[in-house]
Amino acid sequence: MTQQQYKSPISIESIMRKSQKCLIIGMGGGGDCISALHVRWALEHYYPHVEWMHGGVTTSPLSSFQHIEQIDTVSAWVNAKSHSRKERLIEAVLSRWLGEKVFLISVTGGVPAMVSSLNSLCKDNNIETMIFIDAGSDSLAFRRDRPYHSLEEDVITLATLAFGNFSRIIRHRVLGITAACSDGDMSLDEFSGQLLKVMQAGGFLGGTFFPLSRLTEYAMLINEVLKEYPTGTALVPLQVTNTPFYNPDKSFNPFINGFQLATFFLDPKIAATVSNDFARLIMKAKSLDEARKILAKHDKISSRNREKVNRQNKK
Repeated sequence: MTQQQYKSPISIESIMRKSQKCLIIGMGGGGDCISALHVRWALEHYYPHVEWMHGGVTTSPLSSFQHIEQIDTVSAWVNAKSHSRKERLIEAVLSRWLGEKVFLISVTGGVPAMVSSLNSLCKDNNIETMIFIDAGSDSLAFRRDRPYHSLEEDVITLATLAFGNFSRIIRHRVLGITAACSDGDMSLDEFSGQLLKVMQAGGFLGGTFFPLSRLTEYAMLINEVLKEYPTGTALVPLQVTNTPFYNPDKSFNPFINGFQLATFFLDPKIAATVSNDFARLIMKAKSLDEARKILAKHDKISSRNREKVNRQNKK
């Protein structure tokens, strides 16, 4: 496939100028919805006319949560009173902080269910633009020893965003990557190489930076989150800038580097095609379990290939 085939026709600036209402979703589980907030802040500063709706993704069934307003089999509204006894629901903390309901979508129904749910949400709410934020690097995961441990929700969500058959009302779909390499699944060199593939294929839409004037506010929000739920990648902007915050549970210690205050906006279809080795594998999976089986099969094949290479190297 040629570079010309993948050339992106529009920038993030053009997208935001023409958008009236935008859905921004943290596409990994848990803390990505918080990382998506500072991206929203940065865009709000330059495009104050845009109305925002905030969301998050979970690998849990909706039956795991209490006091949610269920929309369909895979999505619901989370409010200040929503909670779960076993699963993280950082979206509830965010709902209290923002004073607005937060959209939650589960990957348990696979790509088809997510596409259907997002189509209905955007039609009912006149949403023209969807921005999905990945805090980490799983969206650019590539085939090597084995799929990453946190890959499932990100790759199913990416496949949804990249390959889903969406209504024409949704004019723009954007993948955003922030807190790069904070989960330790990919080195900075590996991430740079994957990002370069997308850029050279015409998939770079632009970028933004953490609004430093809101670091104190962000630290206060993180303090509230950590009182109830552990998270890792959402802590990155504070750790990079040495901004103090209270972290009673240090079980999540993200890797930090000098690029993590930046957010890269990418064309999701290009990213899923040239820089992700898993999205096409599971794009037709009708459930999380089916997607897991496909990824597990890949893992077995990778293991056999690795063993074969090791045997050949010993000869």
